[in-house]
Amino acid sequence: MTARADEMNRNVMAAAQGSVAIARNISTVATATERTMRGAADNSRAANELAEMSRELRAVVAQFKV
Repeated sequence: MTARADEMNRNVMAAAQGSVAIARNISTVATATERTMRGAADNSRAANELAEMSRELRAVVAQFKV
């Protein structure tokens, strides 16, 4: 091969390695996003449960006369 062909081959290989690294990073971001979404859903459920408990507690406390 000529020097020019060798250089082109190296550049193609470097670009391919860069593409693989980008794909890995995208996968990592996607995984983190999925975990964040699950955490947000869990927090939302917990907040809804807490709001319901608060309503129930208010109803119980309202029954007491001072």
